Order: sequence, then C-alpha cells, then structure tokens
Amino acid sequence: MTLRAVATALWLVIASAGAAAYDVENLVADYGERRYRVRLDARLDAPPAAVMAVLMRYERYPSLDPRIREARVQTGADGQRRLVTRLQGCVGSWLCRDLRRVESLRESPLVLEATVVPEASDLRYGRTVTTLAPEGEGTRVAYVSEFELGFLAPVWLVRRAMLRTLENGTRDMYAAVERAARKEPGVPPAHAEAPSP
Repeated sequence: MTLRAVATALWLVIASAGAAAYDVENLVADYGERRYRVRLDARLDAPPAAVMAVLMRYERYPSLDPRIREARVQTGADGQRRLVTRLQGCVGSWLCRDLRRVESLRESPLVLEATVVPEASDLRYGRTVTTLAPEGEGTRVAYVSEFELGFLAPVWLVRRAMLRTLENGTRDMYAAVERAARKEPGVPPAHAEAPSP
C-alpha cells in the first residue's frame, strides 16, 4: 500500500467515526378521517439546543427540505408569530401544485408546535408537534404532523404517492436537520462534521 492509500484509509475510518448517527426507529405515514399523518421517532447525533436552533431558523427551511420553496415569519394582528411557507406538492411527476401554509407557532426549548391558520392556508386543518429530549450526547426526536387538504385531491388518486412523499420527505428533512445541527457553534467535536478529503 502506498502512503496515500494508507492516509485515505485512515481518513475513512476517522470520518466514519464522526459520521451522522441519525437513527430512525419509527417512521410511518397513514391516511384516515380525511387527514394525512406522519410520525417519526429518531435519534439525532447533536444536542437538543443545536437541533432546536436549526428548527427555529425558519427562513432556512428550504435548505432542509426541497419541497419548501419559501419560509418566513410574520407577526399576526393578534401579536402571534406565524410561519408562512410556500411548498410545492407533487403527486408523481404529473401533478404539481404550490401550496400556501400559514401556521401559528408555539416555541419552547424542547417543543415546537405549529398549527395551521385555515383561512390563510391551502389546508383545512394542520398541526405539527416536534418534541426533543436529551439522550446521552444526542437528541431523541418525536415528530408528528397531520393535515387535511383544503382543495379537491381524490384520495384514490393521490393517497399512495402522498404517503410515500411524506415518509421520504420527513426522513430526508431530519437527516438535513442533523447535519445542520452538528455544525452549530458549541457542538462538541465528537458531533462535528468530518472534514472533506
């Protein structure tokens, strides 16, 4: 083995030791009573404060989830902080539609709750709750989201593709959350991203 090959092999061992420990324990999407639901239970390799910091940087949501085209926070007439997002929802490759979602926010160090404001959204109902708990040096995440569309989308036509999109999108989004959280200031080196070769 050349010196370069040994150095590359050593870097791969070091990089894999610092690689993401994103561990999905439960991920299920279903449909019932006119509502789509997705639940994720996972462990992220980053502390809760770093994970919540990423989740509360709403304007960066498009970098976490490509379905989100735009995200911003505004203050409602009642003084309540609201998250306004524009999403592109697609069923297969043949039916795509932009969706407007406005949600009132409840934020705390370990819980983030967003409830759809139906009169301002393309959803009739929606509620998402993300709950974090410290686990060792990482974070246990319980994520539950459910919504009811506010426009006609025949269940027999879109259900299967919608459920697949919910599962894949949620899995990918939390992988991105973990990567971003591991880059947060103050995260111990054991959690930091491995350097590029």
